[in-house]
Amino acid sequence: GKVLPPLAKALVAQGEFKKAIDDLGDAVLTDTRARAELKTTLARAYALAGDAPKAQAALKDALQAVPQFAPALVVKARLAAAGGE
Repeated sequence: GKVLPPLAKALVAQGEFKKAIDDLGDAVLTDTRARAELKTTLARAYALAGDAPKAQAALKDALQAVPQFAPALVVKARLAAAGGE
């Protein structure tokens, strides 16, 4: 489980956001911090893929796992600034 968030980050950093979504979008993690990290990264991937509603849903999941999770709040602010609220 803890290997999935860094894997997702690496895929998104390489521009492989579709692969990150396809491979890890349905992953279920019991560790709340790992879940928040993964969902935040997936939110970035969805945003890059042009899917603002799924990005918002992933951010909601991240913030449910770890309320006030700073990386999720940053992505949320960026989406809002980009008009994807």
